[in-house]
Amino acid sequence: MSFHILGFGAIGGLVSYYLRAAIPKKFPLYVLHRSHDAASAALSRSPVVTLERDGADSTSGPLVHESFAKYKELALPHDHMPALATKDRFLEAQIRKRWQAFTRSNVTTHPFSIQTLIVATKAHQVKHAMKTLQPRLSADSTIVLLNNGMGVYEMLVDQFFPDPATRPHFVLSVNTHGAFVKKPGHVIHAGVGALKLGIVPDPRGRDYEKSIRTNADIPGVLRLSDICKFGLDRSEQRYQSLRRTIAALTNASGLNASWVPLYDVQMAMRRKLVVNAVINPVTALIGCKNGALLERDGNFLIKIVCHEASRIFYAQWRAETQAASLLASKEERASVLETCFPRELRTSSLIEECMRVAKATAHNRSSMLSDVIKGARHTEIDFITGYLVALAKKYDVQVSAIAILHHLVSMRSAIPIQDSMFKNALSNTTT
Repeated sequence: MSFHILGFGAIGGLVSYYLRAAIPKKFPLYVLHRSHDAASAALSRSPVVTLERDGADSTSGPLVHESFAKYKELALPHDHMPALATKDRFLEAQIRKRWQAFTRSNVTTHPFSIQTLIVATKAHQVKHAMKTLQPRLSADSTIVLLNNGMGVYEMLVDQFFPDPATRPHFVLSVNTHGAFVKKPGHVIHAGVGALKLGIVPDPRGRDYEKSIRTNADIPGVLRLSDICKFGLDRSEQRYQSLRRTIAALTNASGLNASWVPLYDVQMAMRRKLVVNAVINPVTALIGCKNGALLERDGNFLIKIVCHEASRIFYAQWRAETQAASLLASKEERASVLETCFPRELRTSSLIEECMRVAKATAHNRSSMLSDVIKGARHTEIDFITGYLVALAKKYDVQVSAIAILHHLVSMRSAIPIQDSMFKNALSNTTT
């Protein structure tokens, strides 16, 4: 079993540290970089990742730093072996041996298939990376999405894995940890949160959440055996990476990861999406810390964005409820139609959540503001307000405030700025 982490920023570094400490050393942990230079630079610094928490430093390793840019062709001469960097000489020798065997054979399957891919890069960077990584993924693989925003899963399914028979397993998540990069390979775990994981339903019909529906004695408890029973499952190969991925992440104590019903993750994703739809664009446009939203005008923005978002979610819920009622039996139809709109997605609840996060992170700098300060031409805005705008269009809901914020951030990203405009945004911590 091996794990690949795409992205070595704050969250990629955080997951690398805790996951490497939790899994046996015999299981390689690869960090995927965009170029050979980036992989080599990471190795030259250290084969481990350093994590700072409560003022104390600790390290976890070894990590294998790999460039995925050289995987565009499956068979390359030996002297063009895909860029790989590790100071574990035994591991490097084993990897080189596998590559040499591949170049001498007529095998068409990629010699470095990916069993588990943990995506910790920015949402707008996923598509570019997947163009190269797709050949290394199969129906037996597992992809864990740790991105901000929503819509990455839909984009991957639509553009890369449209066939359910060959589609990898997908795990969606909601992360509430706060972290930032002090320097490359050194992450500060500034705010201890949690990681919720939810598995997308199996196209083949396997019920991963069977236990919570059939075990009344232990309500709400999910079991790994519902994913796969080792030694007793004819389809073990198909599901073993998924089971081992969930087990590894939930055993990484510092991540506080839990496997919960997909409904709970989707609900939390929507609530976090609205928080990000307020804090990220406003702070990026004004150049302020998150706490500025607690002022009078900030309160107004929070209220109007939450009101529009709630209307979008209500329209979506109503359409899906009506569609479900048409598929339900005559006896079940009434109960389906009487299902209440979730309280968590109502305007008042969304406002409370935005105010709570703005207060808790008052002295922090949002990730989108950090991107703007660095002069990034692209941000995650298309997967935050952009996702809401697209959803509003689908369900014919007018959302003027969210749409304006979306277009303003797109404009802001396209225009070069001077860092001095944001001189008051000095905190390094991101949300």
